[in-house]
Amino acid sequence: MPDDKILEEIKEDVTEIKSLLKGYNGRRGLVQQVENNSKGIARLWIAVIIIAASTGTTTYGVLRLLLGG
Repeated sequence: MPDDKILEEIKEDVTEIKSLLKGYNGRRGLVQQVENNSKGIARLWIAVIIIAASTGTTTYGVLRLLLGG
């Protein structure tokens, strides 16, 4: 039946998408990669804030310019 074939294709597609999002064979999925990148970006911003605080108001002006403020 055609409906069975369509359902089987949908099942395969969903399984593939799930594998990509969650990961497979010991590889990280997209969800884990996004979480890791978010943590890295947060650390980077903390480093920028620390550097800005230690160098004074000149860095504050540069950051404002870069951020469009």
